[in-house]
Amino acid sequence: MVKLLDTEIKSESLVFRVLIALFLASLSLAALYLAPRALINYLKVIPDAQLQSLMDQLLDPRIPTIGLIVSAFVLVTVTLRKTKVEGPLLICLGASLLSFWYILLHGGIITFPIPMTEVQQAMGINVPMSILANVTINLTTLMLAAMSTPLLIMVKGALLTRARLFSRAFY
Repeated sequence: MVKLLDTEIKSESLVFRVLIALFLASLSLAALYLAPRALINYLKVIPDAQLQSLMDQLLDPRIPTIGLIVSAFVLVTVTLRKTKVEGPLLICLGASLLSFWYILLHGGIITFPIPMTEVQQAMGINVPMSILANVTINLTTLMLAAMSTPLLIMVKGALLTRARLFSRAFY
């Protein structure tokens, strides 16, 4: 038996927890850190300056960093499950996932300019005036749906923390 944060855990169970935690953390690391980082690095070599500017607006450079933080919280939360710090760790995991989705979806509304000079050239229109146009995509509903799971994770963490604090008051 191993004593981990005032909780007795069998050695075999601890090894199994660590293996599961490493597996889940590696999956989240691949999806939330490595894939966005590779995409950002790949899009940096786009020769077209206007397309490069558009990609810079769509892909926030903070996404891989937050993905790395989420992966670290997944590793620690799964490893320390059913200990006294599980509740606060779940709150931190939920908050980091909330920020990941919020930044990934730009707060629900994505706006980017359309390079009208290239559109005019592609259509064969030679207009001497310049036209400015923006495209706005409203992803608020998708963002709220994506953020519901992290919110529930945070609620679970708060309830676990409250239950553990409340149960200690009577001992």
